[in-house]
Amino acid sequence: MKVKTSISLSDDVLGELDDALGADESRSALIERLVKRHLRELHRSRDFGHQVELLNGIADGPEPPDEVEDPFELGDPAALVLNDAHGAG
Repeated sequence: MKVKTSISLSDDVLGELDDALGADESRSALIERLVKRHLRELHRSRDFGHQVELLNGIADGPEPPDEVEDPFELGDPAALVLNDAHGAG
């Protein structure tokens, strides 16, 4: 459903709008297309901002210890499992 509305534009913006009109396109159609595009970009930037906040929350979590223990210090767990599965060990 279309709703008739009135907007005021400066002469230079109206001139640029008229220059940007496609063949068989009305001012109303062009303005609607431009506003829809701008609204999509706003939603995307808000979504992106929210995703950045979430990722920053994860990144700002606890810091890892300065010294990381060697996971293979007691042997390679994968090799132990594979050896047990094949009867070796």
